[in-house]
Amino acid sequence: MGKAGRRGVILEEAMRVFSSKGYSAASLGEIAAAAGITRSSMYEHFPSKKALFLEVLSRQTEAAIAYVEPKVTEAGSGERRMRAAVSAYFEYAVNNPAAWRLLFDRSREGDPEVQRLRWEVRSSSVEMIKRMLGADFEQAGIDAGTVAGPVVVELAVSALDGATRWWERHPETPVDDLVCAVTRMLLTGLRPLPG
Repeated sequence: MGKAGRRGVILEEAMRVFSSKGYSAASLGEIAAAAGITRSSMYEHFPSKKALFLEVLSRQTEAAIAYVEPKVTEAGSGERRMRAAVSAYFEYAVNNPAAWRLLFDRSREGDPEVQRLRWEVRSSSVEMIKRMLGADFEQAGIDAGTVAGPVVVELAVSALDGATRWWERHPETPVDDLVCAVTRMLLTGLRPLPG
């Protein structure tokens, strides 16, 4: 296996270990063993556990956005695209539970540097989502260049995160019902629906 292939195995095993144990409890030795290499060989690919974690976090964030982006940017009404994007988000969480835990479960972390890295990646993803929603912001009269742009995106991402956590405790809930409830909230807030 070449260096690029080994690096891919390390990243995959690191994602699995970080997502199951959290950053603090995971060790480079454990990740190296899972990847089938020695701990000293790990340093040929990543200088530290933080560097490895940041790479895994960045890659998984990009993968999650790539999974949802086609639904956000496809043709159709804002409501149809919103419903499709919300559905894709939940599909991603179901199909990639380890990646979802890695991205959103911060309950086991106390390291301020890791929290800073998470927020850097989150800020970057908020900016990407803000660009994807540019036409929708314009149509809604929201100036994406003001504080409203990132705040609206952060609220939407946090709402999806919270709904997924709720769903973990209520797995009997059909995904269509969850998508409907979240889409309605994101589109209309607490206003009554017309008619």
